[in-house]
Amino acid sequence: MESSLRPSSSTLWARPGTVSPWRSTGAPNSAPSRMPRAVLAPNPAARIWLVPSPNGSLPPGAHSPSLAQRASHWWRLTPGLPNVCRNFWTAGPSNRRIWTVDTSIPSSDQDPQSGWLLWPQLAESLAQTSVVVLAGGTSDEREVSLRSGEAMLSALRNLDENQQLAQPPEIQWVEIDPDGQWVLEGNALGASSALELIPPDALYLIALHGGEGEDGRLQRTLARRDLMFTGSDSESSALCMDKARARICAQAAGLSCAPGLLASHRAWSEDPEQILNRVFDLGPGPWFVKPNCGGSSLGIARTDGAGELRDAIEATLHLGQEALVEREIVGLEVSDGVLGGTSATGLVALPLCEILPDKGRYFDYHQKYDGSGANELCPPQHTPPEQAAEVEAMSRTAFKALGCEGYARIDFILPEVGGAPVFLEANTLPGMTERSLLPLAAQVKGADMGSLCLEILAQGLASSTGRRRP
Repeated sequence: MESSLRPSSSTLWARPGTVSPWRSTGAPNSAPSRMPRAVLAPNPAARIWLVPSPNGSLPPGAHSPSLAQRASHWWRLTPGLPNVCRNFWTAGPSNRRIWTVDTSIPSSDQDPQSGWLLWPQLAESLAQTSVVVLAGGTSDEREVSLRSGEAMLSALRNLDENQQLAQPPEIQWVEIDPDGQWVLEGNALGASSALELIPPDALYLIALHGGEGEDGRLQRTLARRDLMFTGSDSESSALCMDKARARICAQAAGLSCAPGLLASHRAWSEDPEQILNRVFDLGPGPWFVKPNCGGSSLGIARTDGAGELRDAIEATLHLGQEALVEREIVGLEVSDGVLGGTSATGLVALPLCEILPDKGRYFDYHQKYDGSGANELCPPQHTPPEQAAEVEAMSRTAFKALGCEGYARIDFILPEVGGAPVFLEANTLPGMTERSLLPLAAQVKGADMGSLCLEILAQGLASSTGRRRP
């Protein structure tokens, strides 16, 4: 049993110079007598050590992972180290009891990049992990997805000299066609058949937008097969895709939302006049009508008057979507990218992006992706620093409240009349095209497209380590 508990290589445990390499434990014969006193989580603000303790006793500040549920929780705190985690699980119940997690914080030099970038610390793991770029899909955001996927694929194949330390050994392009077939090397296959042909230890870089890629279905499929993927899990993805539910969560976390309501097919068919009257009770228009589970600003209509409002609701319901109606908040739209959310790192809010559409227009699909008029400013030029910091804090709050992981983009309106920023939505798979806001904000913070893509992969590797079954 001793051999099953030993890490296969000291490089799995710590970066040179961060910790003293060995610690005598006095553990019983069923466990190693000397194990690395090692940093498993690279966040310098929360060192996590996995060490054996004598006879199952707990040192101060430690927690026992003897129960499977408890152990699974602590397992999430050891991203990027699947061999160590598997050793823990294969040790058996009797030996698991002598393992503890010591959360004390040693004094040591901090990696200058560990404040917000995880990928340099997981470069060795990334360099051993094949990547599958998933793009396309069946939703009406398919073309944007292809552009995002192509941009990420190009960035990963053209890393600079420093980034090449984390270069994945293989990057495979897989397009999901409009019929839902997975196209591998020119062959269209069903998802199950395709997944059987892809190595089980590959990391799926999800570049889909909308539909099955963003509503949690794809994530559920991958998780059931114990496969690794980037971004949020199925529950968080489904929650953020459902704008009405996301509003409820955001409000419960203390964020402000525009006055609004959800018009379902049943309620509209039974009494459309009641729905219209409830909208009027929200306050004077204009009102925005949105597909409740749509993205890329597709299908959004700005309405002014009962006739336009009725037509927009009926058009949205005709698409098979429930209609979210929100009163217009006049102000400056801003967007904030957030990275992290895994046990390996804290949350990092990127610099705020301001969105200035053409006068009299809103930030629709064409202004997002066609360059037809909107100005996107990063760093912000119209938002005072203290307000920008407030929005960044609110973005982190929304990210946590919605259970996001890896990366997301959180959108707000800064009301022209003053008052608290108004939460609009959270996008768990934001655009990654040449005109997208997340790469722009990362560039301002000092990370080019290659570094951003490696960070998304590193965050995915970290969170997937916690999700995977023993």
